[in-house]
Amino acid sequence: MNIIFEGIDAVGKSTLIKELTRVLKKQKDIFNIRELSNTPLDTLLSEMLSHDPFFRSGQNFKTSIYETFLLAASFFYKQESNRIRNSEDINIYDRDIFTLMAYQSESIYSEYGEVSESFINALCNCLLFSIKDIDLLVYVYVPLETSIERIHIRDQIKLSVSQVDFLRQAKKRMEKDIRFYSQKMNVNLIELNGEIPSSQNVEILLKEIRGS
Repeated sequence: MNIIFEGIDAVGKSTLIKELTRVLKKQKDIFNIRELSNTPLDTLLSEMLSHDPFFRSGQNFKTSIYETFLLAASFFYKQESNRIRNSEDINIYDRDIFTLMAYQSESIYSEYGEVSESFINALCNCLLFSIKDIDLLVYVYVPLETSIERIHIRDQIKLSVSQVDFLRQAKKRMEKDIRFYSQKMNVNLIELNGEIPSSQNVEILLKEIRGS
């Protein structure tokens, strides 16, 4: 069973995943698959992230196109795992394809402008090609201002005006993509408010998981 958690930075995904995993581990084997883990590109991706919290072109990575293809390669590496495709266990993804599409599409658009739209459409089609089964898609949201405040407290950084604008646009794009593609792909989508106690959200998820 593949459960994907999506949402912009600091909405409460990791806290919710930790609590859900604690409960589910009493019954089944759970595998947490993080956005940056378990691929040969881990070190390189971590270096990219160190330059900007949203993978926008950094000091050693001059274009968003280059960054995007590295992230896509990491995505496909995990995508092709036999355990992910065929497992009867529960695989929980802390951000996956919709974060990749939203963040990188917005990054490319902010760098290249309207001329990039055809490239972005082709990129999304490529990422969606022969995608693994998604049994449950969980979108966690909070107001943008809450995300910004949490990032400041958690990471001890103050986002620039351009970073805040990027996060705002990425949030809009992600919400649009998630709602469109979940309907198109007939994927069960749950939207959870990340401002309410995680225990309440876990109860909502457990009902869906146990009923599937």
